[in-house]
Amino acid sequence: MKSSSSKISVYALIASATGVALFCFFNAAFQATRRASERASIRQELYVNQLTEEWIQGEIKSLTSGQRSWTYFYSTRNTDVLVKRLAGMPEVQSLSFETTDLTDTGVESIASLPNLEKLTVLGGAVGDNGLKRLSQVDSLKTLHLINLDLTDDGLAALQSLTNLETLTVYCYDSSKTKLTDAAIRHLMELRQLKKLNVGRGWLSLKARSELRTALKDCIIVEDEEW
Repeated sequence: MKSSSSKISVYALIASATGVALFCFFNAAFQATRRASERASIRQELYVNQLTEEWIQGEIKSLTSGQRSWTYFYSTRNTDVLVKRLAGMPEVQSLSFETTDLTDTGVESIASLPNLEKLTVLGGAVGDNGLKRLSQVDSLKTLHLINLDLTDDGLAALQSLTNLETLTVYCYDSSKTKLTDAAIRHLMELRQLKKLNVGRGWLSLKARSELRTALKDCIIVEDEEW
């Protein structure tokens, strides 16, 4: 009986030691995998940063050399920092931002562009404060605002854009927008508009009818293109 108990104790010891060894092995493997993943992530980030830097340098070169007067930002990160590189450049006449992380801070750099005529912002974190900063851009003729966190009162800033001819205020999902029919009291003041796009049903039929009455010389549409 004593011999049997001793054997059980030995087996228990072996099992325990084996368990510890397996735990140490799998923990070491996990830590090694985690470190390898972190290193790969860092390498990927460095690579993306390098590509982004080469891209923005190329954009600036194309602008300053007169090859073109527009720049298109697509799915960029740290967009506020990137667009700051263009601040004050007289060569920039058109800018587009699609699914970027542009914020009101980045709009400050956009507002410093003396000859900007066209701006498209689709997505991002631009809100009423950004729109107020844009009101300084007297040269702006075309403005497309798509899926932004704007309010009715925020649209009042548009009245300062006296040269604005084409405006889009578009919401892919009208259930998520803060804009309401009350916004038309500001849109009605944009008498110089030639085209107004208020797509995806965030304005009621009655509100659109009132806009058409107030802006007789403006084409009011609900296009998905801008």
